[in-house]
Order: sequence, then structure tokens, then C-alpha cells
Amino acid sequence: MEDTIGSPLGDPGYRLVDADAHINEPPDLWTSRVPAALRDRAPRIEHLERGDAWVMEGVEDPINFGLNAAAGLPLADRRPWTRFEDIRAGGYDPKARLEEMDVDLVDACVLFPTPRVSQMVIGTKDPVLHLALVQAYNDWLAEYCSYEPSRLGGVMLVPNRGVDDAVAEVKRVLGVPGIVGALIGCFPHGDLDLAEEDDAVWHAIADTGLPLHIHVKLVNELPKDIYSSTTITEGHVEGDLRFLQAPVRMLQFVNCRWCWPK
Repeated sequence: MEDTIGSPLGDPGYRLVDADAHINEPPDLWTSRVPAALRDRAPRIEHLERGDAWVMEGVEDPINFGLNAAAGLPLADRRPWTRFEDIRAGGYDPKARLEEMDVDLVDACVLFPTPRVSQMVIGTKDPVLHLALVQAYNDWLAEYCSYEPSRLGGVMLVPNRGVDDAVAEVKRVLGVPGIVGALIGCFPHGDLDLAEEDDAVWHAIADTGLPLHIHVKLVNELPKDIYSSTTITEGHVEGDLRFLQAPVRMLQFVNCRWCWPK
């Protein structure tokens, strides 16, 4: 652990580090940060009869987040649908997060986005909107973690609609206080087939000395409600099978040099 996160987070003498923690994106993260012309197309939370959910242009289903904000709840009380004001504040308030970490005796944590919410960003094909969403998230995450960068380590999102944008964003964000790694949700050039042009992004990340992450799986489409009554069994299976992507992605990197033209 010390080699990968000890230096960026500060004190290498941690007793307990949560290496797979998550935030809960605040309702106005994107609507308050993207250019005005894009706000109507950006993710936002709406109040629905069953609870609050994320909605966005092109996403057919409202995306609930109750099971992504269930820390500390008894198993019987965990539900896909909830109200944002009812979740623990630590997901979006760094001061509250540190207080919750103290209760759990966690010295530091590495922070990833909410899976299906980040998929709204990752799966957006419009390169202008996509980059604006990525930059808004990275700016918010950096502000969150800068509250106490020795304990809060954010993993930035790498754009995935063009290598030039990806390299520029890595250079802009990776390594600023509180940012300790880079996350790809889709290969930077824009699909799930690793390409030689992506090397420019890997070099830019490697130059920082910080790690590259794939968080369980890669996607190239917008999310759906996997907890709906009509897809609940499919959703549970999908939740388990996503972990099977790991060896596929590792082998893509291992074999890529044999696949590209010499």
C-alpha cells in the first residue's frame, strides 16, 4: 500500500486504508459547473414518487442510488430508492466524511465515483458534453479531497472521447493535492478495443508516478436501472458478472503489442 498511495496521501504510517471507497455526487455537481449551454443535457437529481434519482438526456431510466449510499445501514434497511437528504453526509461533505472515518478507525481512503452515475459521463458520446462532464467531476473531486489531502485520495476520471483531450486532462488534474490516481471507464480513444494511440495517455499517467485504475469493468454505453422490477434478476447477475471483465482487460494490455501492425 505504501508504494501506491503512501506518498500522495501523506503519512506512510497508516494503520488502515480503505482502498475502494466511494463518494455520492451532490445533486448540482454538473448543473452548477458545466457551461450554461450544456446544463439542460447534464446529469441532475429529480424527485420522483419512489425516491430521488439521477436523470440525463439519453438515459432512458432514472438511476437510483440508495444501494450506493447504504454505509452503516442494517442489511434489512438497504433499498435501491431513497431521498438524497436521507443519506449520510460523508458521501458529499468531506468534513462529515472524516468524522465517519474516525468512527470506523480508517486513516485514509481512496475515492471512486458512483458506478452508474459515472457511467452517465463515461457513456456520453458527444465529445464536447463528455469533456465538460469529466472536468466538472474532476474539479469537484479535487475540491472535496483538498479539504484533507493526507486522508482523502480522489481518483480522477480520464476522458474517453479522444486521446488529445485525455492527455490534456491528465496533465491538468493528476497529482493536484488530493488526486492520487486516474480512472478509465472506456479506453481513451473512444471504445472498448485497446488502441495504439492510447499509449499517449498511459505515458502521461506514468510520468506522474501515480496509478491507473479500471474499477471492475469498462463500459461504452449509458446506464439503465438494473434494480427495476422487470430486470431485477438480470441486474443481480450483471452485478456479479462484471468482475469477470478483469482478466479480459489485463490480457488486452498483455497482448496488445502482438495485435498491432509492426
